[in-house]
Amino acid sequence: MFIYRDYSTTLWIAFIILLVIIASVVIPYYKFKKKRWKGLAMGCLIQPFACAIASFAILIGIFLYELWVFDKQKDKAMVTVRTLEKKGDRVDTLIWYVKPDEECIMERLRQGHDDDEAEYRDSTETERDIEWFDVVPIENFPHGVNIEDRIMVRFDLKNHSVVATDYDDRAEVTEVDWDKVRDFFAGKGK
Repeated sequence: MFIYRDYSTTLWIAFIILLVIIASVVIPYYKFKKKRWKGLAMGCLIQPFACAIASFAILIGIFLYELWVFDKQKDKAMVTVRTLEKKGDRVDTLIWYVKPDEECIMERLRQGHDDDEAEYRDSTETERDIEWFDVVPIENFPHGVNIEDRIMVRFDLKNHSVVATDYDDRAEVTEVDWDKVRDFFAGKGK
């Protein structure tokens, strides 16, 4: 999602909402032209509601668009790896979407709560964070990639097998698109 990657998008959203607020000044002016002072009063009452509705519609539209873009980015993955990360009593599920354009999306699904938040949150709540990483081909292994010196994915193109590790622990490979994998390594000249 763009907001996770680029803070300038957040500034653009604020700028668009500011433009909506400025454009809403037209409402009292239009009402004043129609019915003079009575229309001006009515326009001043309508203006905040029109701003709120327009801003809400813009924010919902941007949110839905970003979800759509994120789903399209996940669909471009050549391999998907699932790992677990323990943090105290909580276990986070990390899903790594390794894309052939040397980009990786890591989606962190938090189930449960931290000890200091135990009384405020429901244990069935799930939070979602997204981070972006670079995919680096492994030099000493012809068909392997590395993400943040943490995730290593090795492909055996001949036997169609994949081995993934999270640090040194085995990770679960949930999905592989062999056409994208072959194209990725063919483009690297390996």
